[in-house]
Amino acid sequence: MYETAKTYILWGGKFLHLVLFVIIAYLFSCKTDNNGYRSEEERTTLRNITDSIEQMAPNALRLCDSMMTQAKDSFTFYDYFLLKGKHYLISESNDTSLHFSAKTKAFAEKQPESPRRNGLLAKSLAIEAATDYVFRRNNENTIKTNYNAYLLAMRSDIIDFSPEIAANLADAYTMANNLPEAAKWYRRALFLVDSLQLPERKNISLYMGLAQIYTNLEDFTSAEYFYKQTDKHFDRIKLNMQLYFLNNFGNMYYYKKDYPKALEVFKRMENHLHANKCNNIIDVYLCRINLADVYLNLDSTEAALKYINDAEDFFIKKNILPAIHYVNTIKIGTAIKEKRYDEVERIMNKEKHERKIKEQNLINIRDRYLTEYYKATDNYKKAYEIFSKATAASDSAMHNKMGMRASEIMQKFTEDTLKLNHAIEISKKDADLYKTSTTLWLMAFVVLLLSTCLGASVVYTKNKKATAQIKMLNLKMENIRQRITPHFVFNILNAEIGKQNNEQKTDGLYKLSRLIRANLDLSCRMYITLSEELDFVQRFVELKNSMLDNKIKFSMNIDSNVEPDKIMIPSMFIQLLVENSIKHGFKNTIKEKRLDINISGRPRGTIIAVTDNGTGFDIRNFNNKTGKNGLDIIRKTIMIINQDKRENARIKMNIQNVKNGNEISGCTVELYIPQKIKLTNII
Repeated sequence: MYETAKTYILWGGKFLHLVLFVIIAYLFSCKTDNNGYRSEEERTTLRNITDSIEQMAPNALRLCDSMMTQAKDSFTFYDYFLLKGKHYLISESNDTSLHFSAKTKAFAEKQPESPRRNGLLAKSLAIEAATDYVFRRNNENTIKTNYNAYLLAMRSDIIDFSPEIAANLADAYTMANNLPEAAKWYRRALFLVDSLQLPERKNISLYMGLAQIYTNLEDFTSAEYFYKQTDKHFDRIKLNMQLYFLNNFGNMYYYKKDYPKALEVFKRMENHLHANKCNNIIDVYLCRINLADVYLNLDSTEAALKYINDAEDFFIKKNILPAIHYVNTIKIGTAIKEKRYDEVERIMNKEKHERKIKEQNLINIRDRYLTEYYKATDNYKKAYEIFSKATAASDSAMHNKMGMRASEIMQKFTEDTLKLNHAIEISKKDADLYKTSTTLWLMAFVVLLLSTCLGASVVYTKNKKATAQIKMLNLKMENIRQRITPHFVFNILNAEIGKQNNEQKTDGLYKLSRLIRANLDLSCRMYITLSEELDFVQRFVELKNSMLDNKIKFSMNIDSNVEPDKIMIPSMFIQLLVENSIKHGFKNTIKEKRLDINISGRPRGTIIAVTDNGTGFDIRNFNNKTGKNGLDIIRKTIMIINQDKRENARIKMNIQNVKNGNEISGCTVELYIPQKIKLTNII
């Protein structure tokens, strides 16, 4: 009857699980259409091809075209269509990216509200904003577009993309010289990376952003610290971010007026571009224009003009006005150095009808050169106007510093709110995914309840089995530990009985009784402190030496970073190794006997080395029944303790002969004891 009932229960459980699977599959099919969530396989493929695009892999565009051809729905098609736009954003034809973002945006806006639709729309807006940012077209529009992209990402299936958009928004605020808002959004991005448990490398670019803010605030010490911290992880970040980092790192030294270091970083960027065969992207020409300005400040006008001529045509062709303005600034600087003042006037007259730029850093560089020009031409009124403007800019920077401190305080109050909103969004997402009719949910609940009962029964059985295994382990350990005490006492008594001198015998037996008492105390405990073990070993060697004519020279060395009172080890381990050296290592030797114990600390554990100058260890003569009983006990104890433990939490033992040339001159046994031996399941 029992077996029949058991069979019915098993088949009933399988049937209930089948019903549950069918219901859940139906629930997902009701919601997971083209607007639903990607499978894990689809997410992995998309992530891998995105990485290829960002690394500018040669076959990246071909992969996108292939995935568009294979796409089973419009959302998947536009995922890869938009990736092509991202490729053009970071390549030569930057403005081409708007074609891809605009078409994707038009498609997404026609779709009903869903997490996947919001994610696609957020990415298309992010590319649109990034294109505006690169060409410096309308910074206010860049901020607005990025903010809308951020709101959509927080309600999408790509919420892990939200820190990147927050960082883009911070960049846009930095460009607008609104440093408090920029700092706020960088910190928000850092907070999102942490709360979403994203990879640590996501933080690296955010630290770069904070370094840029400190550069703008002329806090070069803090900026240099963050840049150097980022540089430690240079190989872990993607190529486009490596170039962004080197560009800003070099600019920091430039604004600090440390021109030799600025030249070093920009040359490093130039070599990195060449090594990665980046010959026609905007970063190449930005690097050249920066090198031109550095060479100008190092009084090398010939090198400055060479780099400017290489970059000017590109920026004019692309109509990137801030870069053109910067090119003209460097031309003005070289003309001033060469005292060609009519050339300065010609350049300034040519710019009169062009749109004014708003980038404060570029304005400051131009004003610095113009101040030299007006002084050289005795136009002190103009020089004073520029000085007054620089003073106002300095006041603005101080205002930014104060605003940034206030922003930091407010951010602490808003982080909890952000976290709560994030949790609410996730709850909405889950509710969206599983929403269906009341009847189906009721059926699912009943099936889940029955499955839970069956599951509880299985868990109870497994726990019972695990408890039995733990008891068995404890019995094994107890059996092994009990082998130590008789073995130890037997060896000592044999040696003591062999002595003939009665006075020595009385003293030896007294010491033996104390040692036996200590042995009984220690061997009944699974773990003892290292200091207790070493004290016992010291007594043991002293007693042994009282029996030997050829005394053992014994030393014990403990590193200063080791605290023996705080380190737990299995009891009698060191004593067994010492006893083994005396019994087997020094057997039939007449030379001076030396026995050393060296204890050293490691980051996650302790190394205990027992070294003798005896006959060495010969595995061919190893026999558990007639000798080496101590090593056998240690080996089996370690095997049991290490069961189900990770590699870095295991005790390890290594035996190695010490050699003097080709001859064996002793033996070293090393024990590695993890920092915290877990006592779970072993009493």
